[in-house]
Amino acid sequence: MDARALQTGGARAVGIGLIGALLNGLRRTGSALALATGLIALPQAHADAGRAVVQINTVEIRTSAQGASNAEVPPTQNEAFVRTTLPYNWTAPGSERADQLHAQWIRLRFDLNARPAEPIALLVSRVYNGGWVYVNGMRVGGIQPGDERTFVRWRKPLLIELPNALLWPGTNEILIKTTFRSGPNSMPPMEIGPTNMLREQYETAFFMAHTTPRITALVSFTFGLAFIWFWWLRREQVSYGLLGLAGIFWGIRAVYFWIEFMPLEARIAWRLLYYVGYGGVTACLMMGITRLVGAVHRWVDAIVIGIGMAGILGALFFGVNPEGVFGRIWSVSIALASFYAVFLLVRAALQRPTLEVTGLLLSLTLMVVLNLIDFAGTLGLLPIAGPIFAHLSGPVVMIVMGAVLVSRYALAMDRLETVNFMLADRVSAREIELMRKYDEQYEIEQRRITVEERARIMQDMHDGLGSQLLSSLVMVERSNVSKQEMVNILRDALDDLRLAIDAFAPDGAELLPAVGNLRFRMQARFKAAGVKLNWSMLNVPDTSALPATATLPILRVMQESLTNILKHSQATEATVQLRLQTHPPALLVEIADNGVGFEVQAAPGRGRGLPNLQKRANRIGADLLLESGVRGTRVLLTVPLDSTTASNQANAAAAAVAAMEATGAFAVPPLVVRPGDVGTADPLTTPTLSPARTPRDAEAA
Repeated sequence: MDARALQTGGARAVGIGLIGALLNGLRRTGSALALATGLIALPQAHADAGRAVVQINTVEIRTSAQGASNAEVPPTQNEAFVRTTLPYNWTAPGSERADQLHAQWIRLRFDLNARPAEPIALLVSRVYNGGWVYVNGMRVGGIQPGDERTFVRWRKPLLIELPNALLWPGTNEILIKTTFRSGPNSMPPMEIGPTNMLREQYETAFFMAHTTPRITALVSFTFGLAFIWFWWLRREQVSYGLLGLAGIFWGIRAVYFWIEFMPLEARIAWRLLYYVGYGGVTACLMMGITRLVGAVHRWVDAIVIGIGMAGILGALFFGVNPEGVFGRIWSVSIALASFYAVFLLVRAALQRPTLEVTGLLLSLTLMVVLNLIDFAGTLGLLPIAGPIFAHLSGPVVMIVMGAVLVSRYALAMDRLETVNFMLADRVSAREIELMRKYDEQYEIEQRRITVEERARIMQDMHDGLGSQLLSSLVMVERSNVSKQEMVNILRDALDDLRLAIDAFAPDGAELLPAVGNLRFRMQARFKAAGVKLNWSMLNVPDTSALPATATLPILRVMQESLTNILKHSQATEATVQLRLQTHPPALLVEIADNGVGFEVQAAPGRGRGLPNLQKRANRIGADLLLESGVRGTRVLLTVPLDSTTASNQANAAAAAVAAMEATGAFAVPPLVVRPGDVGTADPLTTPTLSPARTPRDAEAA
């Protein structure tokens, strides 16, 4: 193959980055004294003997015939070489599915006055196809080139130290054997100089071409997953979800630059990575931008998705090369979509600038510029070799949008703190206002309670003591009252007064002390009348479980029932029981005697006692049961209790009684209450407690 005919691919150059270029410039200004014996290049190399590092811009090239790629013997001096200028770019015919492996020899010569005192090396900034290096006919190293079963696309530079033993004063020759297949190929300029100086350039070029794709993939995957997670938490942020997918696809594109050596059969799958990554980035980024700026159009989504699918299908069916005709057309379509995205962002920034729009506009502009630089390099329009810049722009977009997202979060936190402070001030002012209203309401409520309490006291005094005094006055006016009757009337009035005093005393709200006072007074009367009084209390709740103002009505029912026993029953024995019913929770007050009894149906017409009992029970929402017969009379008052409080008090009381029984403090005979006792049993046959005193009895007394 004629080397001149292979030069139709255009100019491509070495690109080792801005840092590498700066280091190269600094090193190239060094003195020739760095080489003790001096380095003299042939005219073909256009070397400057006054610089420590010599750049080789002119070489000789010989391309072997097809099928001669395995020749290991360097060509002889008589074999034809064609002189060319670096960077040397050419395009070999064929396709990726049916191509032929070609071998190529590159020769350069340089003169030395003497063997160098320090090691010198050859630096090739990019060897896509690999190659073996020969110094004066001896192979000294290189990078594995492709063969009939493998395909290579190296993304790293080549640094070969030239052994002093193979160098001699005079003309020295370096041969590089490489291979290539169909599609665009390139050979950048070379440099010869001190190893320690070229090593710094090598490390810079290695980092830019070999390490940055790995960093790019890591950053893209990390930010992509972070954006997708953010979208998962806030589903309405669709643009960030698409941006996260764009980061994942850009990471896939970066993985394409990782893979440098593969079986020939995997070449199509390797190309597919590039088109999947680049096509996915284009589609997701474009759709995310349209949603961010509020310019969603179905036809735009269809076009960008079609562009992405076209690249994938092209790689599957044609095995296209990104630097081939199809790849360049596809790259142009992506560039047009990118220009439209920049246009949308510029318009949105002019109409309503936001952090997202501004950050995305700057980063996307950088991405477009870097991609244009690389694309121009592949066409030979710029003196740089590519692509080595475009893959850096993806992480820039991710980092900028990540910074924007963090800024949004910080602003949101500031706004939230401001709102919290405002709400705290409002809540504080509201609390002060509520406290003032509460104080006013409390004062009004206290006044209402005072008025109601006065009315209740007046009503109780009227119904109790007032009624007794009025009856006494009527009887005295009729002048038919005996001394004993007057004593009884006055005693009843005094008892009623004492009962009211007990109920309205500071501790009168407690039922047990008031019941104890009543028992103390009534016990003496029953003893004087010769009537045995049995009194028992079991698990009696405190007032917290009773309805409000229930103490006095309960005491009045008990007092009136006991007074009726003394006056009318002719009984020899009476029983008072106070016990707790659990289901439903209620206080049971039972007063029974073994007297003569009476007709309950005819009783209401004989006086006001029984209606008064019913009236007092109704006042506190209690049920009153009255049974009477030949074997005595039974009054049962059922006062409903608060369920939770009563249950807790019953458990506590039962535990206390059990503890005292266990220590032998006192013995309480069991009180048997059958389900049919209430309202059905004969009061004189119902088992009762013995008169033994309990702790509650002692407290009541």
